[in-house]
Amino acid sequence: MFDPIILNVDGFQITVTPGGPGIGTVSSDLCGPTCIVDADSFLGAMHAIESVVLAHHCAGVDITESKYIQGIADAINACVNHLL
Repeated sequence: MFDPIILNVDGFQITVTPGGPGIGTVSSDLCGPTCIVDADSFLGAMHAIESVVLAHHCAGVDITESKYIQGIADAINACVNHLL
């Protein structure tokens, strides 16, 4: 069993749970039960960001590196600015 990787991104948490080489799961509180936004485009964008983080981890990218986390924060902020 692999330990989950928890990324703290601008007050949100993205959790990647490795399942072995090249596989795993991702979850976050980007838009969970307490999310005040119900726009399909925004929810889709947040799920896409989760998927990209998982894909990068599976490809061997160090998702815990501070510049990577800043890039994810910038992507989230861009979605907020363009979709809300």
